[in-house]
Amino acid sequence: METSGVLTARRRRFALVAGAVVVLLLIAVASWHLPFAGQWRETRAAAELLPAEPGAPGQWRRSADFAPAAPSMTGLRDRWTRVWKDSAADGHEPGFDETAHRFASPTWAWLTFRLGDPSDRYAEKYDRITEVPAPVPPEADEARFYCARFDGRPEECTRWYAWIRYGQYIVSVTADPLDDGTTPNRTGARLERILAEADRTFTTTTAGR
Repeated sequence: METSGVLTARRRRFALVAGAVVVLLLIAVASWHLPFAGQWRETRAAAELLPAEPGAPGQWRRSADFAPAAPSMTGLRDRWTRVWKDSAADGHEPGFDETAHRFASPTWAWLTFRLGDPSDRYAEKYDRITEVPAPVPPEADEARFYCARFDGRPEECTRWYAWIRYGQYIVSVTADPLDDGTTPNRTGARLERILAEADRTFTTTTAGR
């Protein structure tokens, strides 16, 4: 009887411990997802979220469409890049590329937005990458814009980077200077229209969220 009582007590303790572990796991999962529960967008293929046309004046041609293998991002489920070139420019083809990333949840996108943005990934390529104040697109949860430049040309942005999060998605745009007279604080009208078209396409495609 004594042995049976000891076994019963052990089983009860095991059940209590197992129950506590399950509760803690549920709390952990809830803590991971709840802060961003209202940010989920409709699940769509990343390629569907990119504009079919740039939305800005120019003789644009689509030079590439592909699923990039890099960089590696934790929680990433789907990614697609579209590259545009403008053949209207004399002697060269300035352009831009746009990438849509779909993550497993808004939480993963939130973390990547902070830990993998362009200012970190491309810091070694330029002398300076500075964040440029810009309005967040109406339907986005957060956005950052960067000007990358070299010290020899401090008043010129060699490359523009936009990093925009919509729930479990991040949309990034990397652009050459597309307008005359752009400065580290002025992107230019064509890039502004490209960003507006990117936002319009994303929000229209995921309108059924």
